Amino acid sequence: MKLIVFSLGLVIFGATHINAVEPNFVRSTIYNVGKKDGVDNNLVTTDYSDGLGRQIQTKVKIDDTRDRTVCTFYDDAGRPDTSTNTFIDGTRPGLYLPGTLEDINITGGPLQSIYNDSMAYSYTKYSSDPLSRVIEQNGPGEQFQGNAVKTWYFGVSKDNLLVRNVQGNTLCEFNDGFIVTDMNGTPFDSILSEVSDYLLSHDDAFTNDPTYFLTVSKDPRGNYTQELKNLFGKTEATRAIVAGNEIISRYYYDVLGNLLTEEAPKPTNTIADTRYTYNTLGQLIKKTTSDGGTFGFAYTPVMDLFFRTV
Repeated sequence: MKLIVFSLGLVIFGATHINAVEPNFVRSTIYNVGKKDGVDNNLVTTDYSDGLGRQIQTKVKIDDTRDRTVCTFYDDAGRPDTSTNTFIDGTRPGLYLPGTLEDINITGGPLQSIYNDSMAYSYTKYSSDPLSRVIEQNGPGEQFQGNAVKTWYFGVSKDNLLVRNVQGNTLCEFNDGFIVTDMNGTPFDSILSEVSDYLLSHDDAFTNDPTYFLTVSKDPRGNYTQELKNLFGKTEATRAIVAGNEIISRYYYDVLGNLLTEEAPKPTNTIADTRYTYNTLGQLIKKTTSDGGTFGFAYTPVMDLFFRTV
């Protein structure tokens, strides 16, 4: 019987090995992870971090001349904004690979060469407001350029509102908490950004004070979806356009914030709503689904769920 021993005991902390070149690091070795050329092979992983404790690079030893490498870069606010795909570094095996993304992602360099791609990295962009919310994310590869996932945030009420630019042209229309203007392709991205800036600088744009949060998301295929949340962070409705049809789902809650009804997407009226029933302790005791199925729930005296009936 073959005995394979895994050792996690050998951990070297970079605090004992800091110089002008090497940042802080933790190196771990797992012994005898398979064999290479008939010899027991160890898995050696080194995680490098900067002075703020943020992970900036990971290297996994292939052999004495090569490491599998992943680099992470941060923006001026300290937020992770770029991460490379895994690539092979043969220039500094066993050591930290210094440089910016531009230094690593050079033509003919290891990152571009292994993928034959000039953009073998993913990135994230954030809003400039104090919340630092994610507004754009893109996967690695040239094929994803121009197809980023984008997000816009608005404070809205359920009033009807026409937002116009300085020339007096209508940018978009809000109604019942949603943007009801037809969204079509990249040009509407700039409109959403312009509307967001307008509402931030015109807190009296709506007749009533904004009491809802509207999030508009665009997927890589260019489809827009909207999600409307109340002040308690509960989703009250979602809206999307599918094959030219407006699809709206609505959610209703009791005063305690328990979900009572999931209204089936409209315009169809052929699907029943999903309904929930709770006991006086706020525990779910019954769920009736849109296909007519009913589920019952029961609890122990210490409030643990112990069975469900169908």
